[in-house]
Amino acid sequence: IDNDFSDGYPKYIVSQYSHTNFDSNNGCAEIAVYQNQLYVHIRGNNGSTVSGYFGEALVPNVFHIVKVVYDGANNYLSVRINDVQYFSDNVDEIGEIQSPSLIYLGSQQYHGHYFNGLIDNVRMWNAAVDLSDDNYVPDNEFLILDYDINEGYGAILNDTSDSQNDGTIYGATW
Repeated sequence: IDNDFSDGYPKYIVSQYSHTNFDSNNGCAEIAVYQNQLYVHIRGNNGSTVSGYFGEALVPNVFHIVKVVYDGANNYLSVRINDVQYFSDNVDEIGEIQSPSLIYLGSQQYHGHYFNGLIDNVRMWNAAVDLSDDNYVPDNEFLILDYDINEGYGAILNDTSDSQNDGTIYGATW
């Protein structure tokens, strides 16, 4: 990761930001880095938000394993970085999260704030799964996105989950 935050904004690793019509939907889920801390921002359709900065000095030029689990049914958030638990507790109810927006890797949809670093693998589930053990591979029943960033060609990012949500690459190189 690059530690240049001179523009004053987080650098987004994963972002599904709500569309421009906030009257109909405010839902978003974002993971970013800001001033060498992990920034997690989850917002329900009604505008209620859970967010925070986690971790201690994410070192530039070193891979980090980040695991964020939000369990909306139980209003629970867990944040792990390099297998260290930084947050694990109940949070305020934010309601339903549904966004018609695409999922962006390495930037935020409307504002950019580009991540200057390497992203190796991104997985998403549509249910809360236990990611507490590095050796545990959760049941893929709820896996909706699995991008192994090393497994692509041209402008295509292959989704190896059963959902087959292949992505399109813009401006990145293999």
